[in-house]
Amino acid sequence: MLTIHEPTPFDLYLLCNFLRPIDKVEVMVFAKEGQTLLSRVAESVKDSTMVWAVRDDGVCIAVFGYRKLESLGMVWCIGTPQIETYPVQLLKWGRWFLNGIASLFEKGVYNYVHRDNAVARRWLERCGCVINDSKSYQFGVDGQPFLYFTKEYGGA
Repeated sequence: MLTIHEPTPFDLYLLCNFLRPIDKVEVMVFAKEGQTLLSRVAESVKDSTMVWAVRDDGVCIAVFGYRKLESLGMVWCIGTPQIETYPVQLLKWGRWFLNGIASLFEKGVYNYVHRDNAVARRWLERCGCVINDSKSYQFGVDGQPFLYFTKEYGGA
């Protein structure tokens, strides 16, 4: 059974040990030199305005949150392969979360998704986000390809 909680240090530890490879790339592309995956995820959690952990029978399978940046919210989510076994529930929760967070900001929410993260791109589009294929960016020392996405508030 899926539940949502405030993440604990142990949640982050478990998550990092089983994180999907493409999510590792997305997290580590913004890491400081010598920074570990766990410390980078912990830093993202600390820098977020609000953050939650998704647990499957008590085991953390995803962490998501947002950060307030003036008139926009920056949303993010990372997970283990286990999250892909709950597509209906996570789509329902994702729409609720993204629409709710977008309602808090004049310009909605945004972030970047790795071009090769097909699962996340599909999920974002199904949640009502617009991925701008013409706004491609390269991040990190090896120039990982990311695409810009946005979501405006769509009403209650």
